Amino acid sequence: MSRHITIFFLLCSSYFISCSSQNEQADYFANNQIEDNNWTGLRNCIENLDSIKVDTLRWKPLKLNLYRNKKSGGLYYLTCGEDENYTIQPTFRRVHHDIDVPTFQSIGGVFAADKNAVYQYLTTRHGVQIAIINKAHRESFEVFPNTVYARDKFNVYISSNGVKIIPAADPETFIPIKLDNEGYSPPLARDKHFIFIWDAATRDISDNDSLQKILEREGHIQSRTSFADESIIRVIGVYYLEDYPNVHLIEMEIAAPHSQVDLESYTQAKEGIAHENRQVPYAEVYLNSDGKKVIGDWVHAPEAVTFSTRFTFFFHFLDTNKPLQTSYGQIALPYPKPMPARLDTLINYEAPE
Repeated sequence: MSRHITIFFLLCSSYFISCSSQNEQADYFANNQIEDNNWTGLRNCIENLDSIKVDTLRWKPLKLNLYRNKKSGGLYYLTCGEDENYTIQPTFRRVHHDIDVPTFQSIGGVFAADKNAVYQYLTTRHGVQIAIINKAHRESFEVFPNTVYARDKFNVYISSNGVKIIPAADPETFIPIKLDNEGYSPPLARDKHFIFIWDAATRDISDNDSLQKILEREGHIQSRTSFADESIIRVIGVYYLEDYPNVHLIEMEIAAPHSQVDLESYTQAKEGIAHENRQVPYAEVYLNSDGKKVIGDWVHAPEAVTFSTRFTFFFHFLDTNKPLQTSYGQIALPYPKPMPARLDTLINYEAPE
């Protein structure tokens, strides 16, 4: 008899352990753990999450709506979703990733990151889920503020019904287009090859006359002018100056002798500003092939004649959302970076008098 009781006890214990393990994986509808609220919809519920009073006897608040279940130790995210009766309720969703909580932070838009990975906040009718972006390169990942775009050294991403990669986009030269016009326009971007509308790449927007006129007017494209051939001219880098927020240094290379570098033709289109009043390069410096030695400047031309010219110049009030116009055609500008050490010791900025 004692043996049967023991076996029955062990079976019951195993059952309850199993149920407990399953409960650790389940979502918790928090209507019985949070003070009553009258939600008018999913958005209303999510917008009021900060005002919800959670039962701290059951849940340990961490950060950014992350909670630790005190009984199971599981990590959960407080969001909102529909219960089995299709009623909007605050909900604890189980986080199925090894998030490093101390370094976890929002990095803009639908993106978050910890020291190891990049995540997306994925909105469904059952609430927001935290999902890892498997292909994202954490160290180089950056979000373009107030846009649907992000990039790393390998890919460009768009957040539209979830986060996905834009296969045709070039990460180095990709940059969103911010229009100055009033009214609605779709998310736009460009790189050295394409104009992007949402994630669709195109070289021809002639079927969208109003958009073409806006982009031409604001200098993002030139009428009947293609992008410059990168095999002839390329931008090595655009660098910002810590002490001069309105000045950038641009480093370029042209497959031609320095005598064919026509910097007077380099400019940017600005709406309402006549061509003769636009910004032009300032204080150019010529470098050797690896960019580590000065071989000439705007006063003294390089002595050696080579078939490739590497040079820098300062540009005032540069708009990195717009291409640079050159004698070879327009060329896209990469996202600005800090001044590299090799140039920081060679080139100094002196404001024009």
